[in-house]
Amino acid sequence: MMETIQNHKREFGIGAIILAVLLIFSFYEYHEKKQAELAASQLELNGNVDLREVSLAFRNSDRITEILVDEGDTVKKGQVLAKLDTQDLNYKIDVTKSQIAAQQAVVDKMHNGTRPEDLAQAAAKVNAAKAEKDFLTADYNRKMDSYNTSGGKAISRQAIDDAKAKLDVASSKLTEAEQANNLAKAGPRAEDVAAAEAQLKGLQDTLAGQEYTLSQSELIAPQDGVIRSRLLEVGDMASPQRPVFRISLDTKKWVRVYVAEPD
Repeated sequence: MMETIQNHKREFGIGAIILAVLLIFSFYEYHEKKQAELAASQLELNGNVDLREVSLAFRNSDRITEILVDEGDTVKKGQVLAKLDTQDLNYKIDVTKSQIAAQQAVVDKMHNGTRPEDLAQAAAKVNAAKAEKDFLTADYNRKMDSYNTSGGKAISRQAIDDAKAKLDVASSKLTEAEQANNLAKAGPRAEDVAAAEAQLKGLQDTLAGQEYTLSQSELIAPQDGVIRSRLLEVGDMASPQRPVFRISLDTKKWVRVYVAEPD
């Protein structure tokens, strides 16, 4: 009886061991199958993320007066990052504006023509020069008659020559006054007006160039991003060849990975 019971226990133990082995083998097969299915649906790759960066430099060469961001700062498109010294450039702009105002007055004067007051003044100079010439002509003729009548005894030849010299000067002054009066009546020539307008346009173009240069005295962020490197400091001399910042752009990232040939 006891032997029979021991035989049953031995058989039961062997059966349990066999069952356990079968369960373990089944679980292992199931696990391997699931791992194979997971590996077939997912592919793990290794590689590098390529960031797009921009090196920012000023277009102008001058001393840096302000730096408004630091490494690691997030910046937005259009944000001012740094500034240059603009004192000398502002002075040049003020001088050019004064020159433009003066030249504009010249052009306006030419377009408006000669003022009535200037015309009256030119005519008065002609009348004065004509009156002086008439007086000196009469004086010369009187002295010449006296010289001829007296045979050169009543008046000297030197006096005649002096009177003639004064008359010649008066004649020249009258001619000059008449020419000035004619110019005043005619107004400025078209060529003079065109030259004055061209000079004004040149000054305006110079001002536009100076104002554009002034606008480039601020370093602006071209895109959203993060300051990766701050390369210059306040007091450094900036130039187009010397970047101030290096910015990592917040655009789409590229990932460079390596795939095995079977995959």
